[in-house]
Amino acid sequence: MDSIKCRIIRAALAEFTLNGYCSVTLQHIADQAQCTKTAIMQRFGSKKKLYQWLIKNKFREFFNLGGGDRMIAYLRKNKYSYVHIVQHGVSSGITNIGFLASHLFSDAGSNIRHWMFVFRQLDLSSIPHPAKSLTIAIRFIDDKMIMEQPTRILIYLLSLNYSPEEAIAAICAAEPRLPLAFILDEAQRIGLAVPTIAAGISRAADSGTLCATR
Repeated sequence: MDSIKCRIIRAALAEFTLNGYCSVTLQHIADQAQCTKTAIMQRFGSKKKLYQWLIKNKFREFFNLGGGDRMIAYLRKNKYSYVHIVQHGVSSGITNIGFLASHLFSDAGSNIRHWMFVFRQLDLSSIPHPAKSLTIAIRFIDDKMIMEQPTRILIYLLSLNYSPEEAIAAICAAEPRLPLAFILDEAQRIGLAVPTIAAGISRAADSGTLCATR
């Protein structure tokens, strides 16, 4: 890669991260890269193509520089599906589910169907410490929704082949304010045995996330 292209990429990442897509001009990037607008056009064609190249090839760098929210807002505005965004993240080497979820789930908002759709695309099996990652991911659901619909989340996690203990532990750890009696009642309502429920609660307690007063 030639030195001018390297400078353009570094400058574009910095500008887009700081100011967002709409506020940045090719002249801004050219000034930062110490090159001409023509040099950028020759290598990338246009501002839009440059930005799309960065999304495809420098996705992780956007997040590392703190520009993840702006980038996802751009992608959603331009009709990128959650699936495509996840694919970009995975292909760029992002393996921290909580890191990616913090942006995707905040964009999905409090709609649990959006959360479930996004979550279905995220493969936790290849990620280190999947139980911890699952807890982090659940935390990005709206707090009120976790409190009001734990059974729905539990059933969904079971449908993804998580064990009952894993699913219960993750929900308990993600929302420590859930009364244990409520968790017990809800889990029994869908047919889980008391020893299984207790094992899940115990697993969450062992992680140090449950309050001793619960």
